[in-house]
Amino acid sequence: MTDLKEITAALEERAAVQGPRRILHPRRRLHQAALWIADTVILASAAATLIASSAPWVRIDQGSVEFPNFRTWIRADAAWLAALWVYLLVRILLGSRNRRGWMKRILIRGLAGLFLLFLVLTHLLPDRRPPERVSVFAEGFSIQAPIPFDPDHTDPEAFRAPPSRRHLLGTDTQGRDLLSRLIHGGRVSLLVAFCSTLIAVSLGLLFGAVCGFFGGLVDLLLMRVLEIFLCFPQLFLLILVFAYLPGSLLAVVAMIGLVAWTSIARLVRAEVLRIKNHDFVLAARALGCPSFMVLIRHVLPLSVGPTLVAASFCFAGAMISEASLSFLGLGLPQGTPTWGRILFDGKGALDYAPWISLFPGLLLFLAIASIHFVGERLRDALDPRARVIAPEIMPSVSISKGRIR
Repeated sequence: MTDLKEITAALEERAAVQGPRRILHPRRRLHQAALWIADTVILASAAATLIASSAPWVRIDQGSVEFPNFRTWIRADAAWLAALWVYLLVRILLGSRNRRGWMKRILIRGLAGLFLLFLVLTHLLPDRRPPERVSVFAEGFSIQAPIPFDPDHTDPEAFRAPPSRRHLLGTDTQGRDLLSRLIHGGRVSLLVAFCSTLIAVSLGLLFGAVCGFFGGLVDLLLMRVLEIFLCFPQLFLLILVFAYLPGSLLAVVAMIGLVAWTSIARLVRAEVLRIKNHDFVLAARALGCPSFMVLIRHVLPLSVGPTLVAASFCFAGAMISEASLSFLGLGLPQGTPTWGRILFDGKGALDYAPWISLFPGLLLFLAIASIHFVGERLRDALDPRARVIAPEIMPSVSISKGRIR
């Protein structure tokens, strides 16, 4: 009892000195940091053409105003910015619980309008970049990009240059700016991970739902097919396939998705087996609803939460698979800037240029770890039992006037 009074007195004294403040659990702080890292990676990758490019944003020469950076855009750049607006829209919808309704409506309408604008630009812009690139050393006043180097630009005076004010993360063995290549390489890594995760989730939902809901001979046959896929390690199967097939972006996405769906299928099957015996499902069947209608409208929506959590971990696994293939010289074509390819380029220069492998490895570690922590936070948020059993995952604790709320 004495200890409790001392703790209460200490809290009241600290609240009187510091005022009301919010105390976050260390686990909550870790989840927030992971979300910030994921936001930074997505933002930098989507706006790579604006951030890392030799073409200035604005150039004023003899009274004429030009926008050289926009002239270098292609459809992929507009598509990435449209995807960024969609991501920001989702973040606003998920994080605006305590905001005013009119502010949320303005943000949603503004982002929706920008999204439509970029969709129109995707049909007006060319498929490939023009061969002529605007030089960063052109005459006249210009507002340059924060990183005025293209990912394939070679600086003849900076081969294996260490980090400096000109090249913040140094250059590689061919004199290319490392930070620019990492920003543009994030596009490829995120695109491969997202598309392969979409394929894996689609196949996993289909197989798991059919196996769990119908059971019997269908479940027996499809589960034997799933176990055949589980017999082969994913990475060795990918290496075996790309040792004989020519590498391309579509092939990498398809193969990673085709080998990563098994864990999601097993999870969905277990969830469907648990849900299909509930009273509301039995009532829908008794009323004469078709089996597929019961599966789609009543069973699958309840398995979305665990599937989303599994998809986040599958996303991180897809990034690891793509980086592993690129590090081994397989998968994507030569010259494609990916984080694994940059690691592959720097493995022969560890003795005299360790930064070439250090920064992409560190970025890959931070990105994958942040995705894992975001998936863990998503699991805690979607699991009602976690809120009761683990009170440390609650958003915050407010201390005001000596009372803990």
